[in-house]
Amino acid sequence: MDMPLSEPSTVTFEAIENKKKVASSQTVVDYALYSGIIPSHIEDIKDTFDAGAQSYKVFYV
Repeated sequence: MDMPLSEPSTVTFEAIENKKKVASSQTVVDYALYSGIIPSHIEDIKDTFDAGAQSYKVFYV
Protein backbone atom coordinates (compact mmCIF):
# COMPACT_ATOMS: atom_id res chain seq x y z
CA MET A 1 0.00 0.00 0.00
CA ASP A 2 1.15 3.46 -0.83
CA MET A 3 1.44 6.00 1.97
CA PRO A 4 -0.55 9.25 1.66
CA LEU A 5 2.27 11.74 2.13
CA SER A 6 4.82 10.12 -0.14
CA GLU A 7 5.75 12.28 -3.11
CA PRO A 8 3.42 13.25 -4.59
CA SER A 9 0.94 13.19 -1.73
CA THR A 10 -2.49 11.69 -2.28
CA VAL A 11 -4.83 14.13 -0.58
CA THR A 12 -6.75 15.17 -3.72
CA PHE A 13 -8.82 13.44 -6.40
CA GLU A 14 -6.30 14.39 -9.07
CA ALA A 15 -3.39 12.94 -7.10
CA ILE A 16 -5.21 9.63 -6.57
CA GLU A 17 -6.06 9.44 -10.28
CA ASN A 18 -2.44 10.17 -11.26
CA LYS A 19 -1.05 7.52 -8.91
CA LYS A 20 -3.60 4.99 -10.20
CA LYS A 21 -2.51 5.72 -13.78
CA VAL A 22 1.17 5.20 -12.90
CA ALA A 23 0.49 2.08 -10.83
CA SER A 24 -1.73 0.45 -13.44
CA SER A 25 1.04 0.70 -16.02
CA GLN A 26 3.68 -0.80 -13.71
CA THR A 27 1.97 -3.45 -11.60
CA VAL A 28 0.95 -7.05 -12.12
CA VAL A 29 -0.63 -7.54 -8.69
CA ASP A 30 -3.44 -5.85 -6.79
CA TYR A 31 -2.58 -2.58 -5.10
CA ALA A 32 -4.35 -0.05 -2.91
CA LEU A 33 -3.90 3.65 -2.27
CA TYR A 34 -4.11 5.49 1.00
CA SER A 35 -5.31 9.05 1.12
CA GLY A 36 -4.40 11.54 3.78
CA ILE A 37 -6.77 13.69 5.77
CA ILE A 38 -5.18 17.01 6.62
CA PRO A 39 -6.89 20.24 7.71
CA SER A 40 -6.26 22.04 4.40
CA HIS A 41 -7.92 19.23 2.39
CA ILE A 42 -10.99 18.23 4.41
CA GLU A 43 -13.20 19.04 1.42
CA ASP A 44 -11.36 16.42 -0.68
CA ILE A 45 -12.29 13.37 1.43
CA LYS A 46 -15.37 12.35 -0.58
CA ASP A 47 -13.60 12.90 -3.90
CA THR A 48 -10.60 10.77 -2.89
CA PHE A 49 -12.97 8.04 -1.71
CA ASP A 50 -14.82 8.20 -5.04
CA ALA A 51 -11.43 7.96 -6.82
CA GLY A 52 -10.70 4.70 -5.02
CA ALA A 53 -8.79 5.51 -1.84
CA GLN A 54 -9.01 2.34 0.27
CA SER A 55 -8.03 3.84 3.61
CA TYR A 56 -7.11 7.13 5.21
CA LYS A 57 -4.36 8.32 7.48
CA VAL A 58 -5.38 11.28 9.63
CA PHE A 59 -2.86 14.00 10.45
CA TYR A 60 -3.59 16.46 13.23
CA VAL A 61 -1.75 19.70 12.70
